[in-house]
Amino acid sequence: MKILLIATLMYSFIACDAPMRSRDPLGKPVNTSDIPGASSSNDGVTNSGEPSNDSSSDDSDQSDNNDSETTDTGFKDCNLGYVHYASAIGNFGVCQSSTNEKMFETKFAQADSSIGTCYVPLRVNPDGSSFHLGSAECVHHQAGKKYPFTLNKDRSEKINGVMAIKANALNAYMQCMTAKSQYMNSYVNCAYSQQCINAADNFALQVCSNFVQIYSGYFKQINF
Repeated sequence: MKILLIATLMYSFIACDAPMRSRDPLGKPVNTSDIPGASSSNDGVTNSGEPSNDSSSDDSDQSDNNDSETTDTGFKDCNLGYVHYASAIGNFGVCQSSTNEKMFETKFAQADSSIGTCYVPLRVNPDGSSFHLGSAECVHHQAGKKYPFTLNKDRSEKINGVMAIKANALNAYMQCMTAKSQYMNSYVNCAYSQQCINAADNFALQVCSNFVQIYSGYFKQINF
């Protein structure tokens, strides 16, 4: 199982390591000081699909928890039942809009006011392998509250999956995703040397193996 997972994570290391954006329900940034390239800007929350603030009344919170109600027709068939699970995240649900590939909704059974949970946009291949398409969005969440969010991408491939991952494992995940390209970039003309490419593959395998071993319960890949 771990071998398959490592192989999945290793697929396509040419994707760019984009900065993550992060916000908790009160509009305060998630602590990303240990994540290279992470942005912790505290600009205002918009209606673009980012996790919204949590300053609404109790009545509006109750309507948020009603999965049958939504202001976007792209989510009319969304079922936010807690069908996904990772030990560090708990049970959760997530839906992708049927009209906009970048828009999502999620709900967690377990609250997290300290670390944060992130989503990374993915392109998932028929064999289950995947590569990330852009930056992560992170949120401090209440239990049972629905959060809309938007994932931006830096590549042309369509988003057909997400990686749900705790914020304290995101750095290691991105290191795994970019290990091969970083190795090859450190050697001149590495792409023209099969020996160098093989060495890059071995380096990436080691990095991803370490990630899986340490953070096996911190992430879950979801395909749409």
